[in-house]
Amino acid sequence: MKIISATGFLFIIAYTALYAQITIQGNIQDNNGQPIIGANIYILNSYDGSASSPDGGFAFQTDLTGEQVLAASAVGY
Repeated sequence: MKIISATGFLFIIAYTALYAQITIQGNIQDNNGQPIIGANIYILNSYDGSASSPDGGFAFQTDLTGEQVLAASAVGY
């Protein structure tokens, strides 16, 4: 029984390490401190990203590691 339990535990650790997700969250504002509604926030050269809410907040998950570039775009900016 101990072998099965240890194997299951190692599988969970390996699965978590392979499929770990990082949450990126924040707020986007203009130079006057007003929220930018509907801005697209994303990691360059990936499909990971989100649109900002009416209060400028955004959050999304990614499995990318290392140094990445976060970009934002919005109509009129």
